[in-house]
Amino acid sequence: MWNCREGTTDAGLYYRMNPMRIEGTAIIQHGIQHIGAYTYMEVGGHKGQEAFRQTEDMLYWRDANRDVYLNFTGKTIRANNNTNGHDMGDAGNLVNNWSAGCWGAIRKVMDKFYLLAKLQIAKGIGAKFSFALLHEDNF
Repeated sequence: MWNCREGTTDAGLYYRMNPMRIEGTAIIQHGIQHIGAYTYMEVGGHKGQEAFRQTEDMLYWRDANRDVYLNFTGKTIRANNNTNGHDMGDAGNLVNNWSAGCWGAIRKVMDKFYLLAKLQIAKGIGAKFSFALLHEDNF
């Protein structure tokens, strides 16, 4: 089942200027379907909260130049960077330090994803989920 919602994978400005790794800020590559990359966890998915925990490798770019712009180019890496799917509060598109490259949306949007995950699990289909990211320039 496909379910599209507006959200972000952009690291906040804090993590663009202060990446968690020396190689730079993790950027999930868009235009790719990452099959079975996430597991839904009602508790402990991300900092103890309900979330989609990355459990498989995905494709990324690394942006190491520490400026305000994310660079969607460069060497492709395959890794598990713990870019989990979680709610980002109710602040709208003000990411700030809510994310270092995770994907998510405001709480009411993520609650819809969590509900769909619970329904899938209840039907016995499993707790693994695929992820496809479309960039805003695709629309």
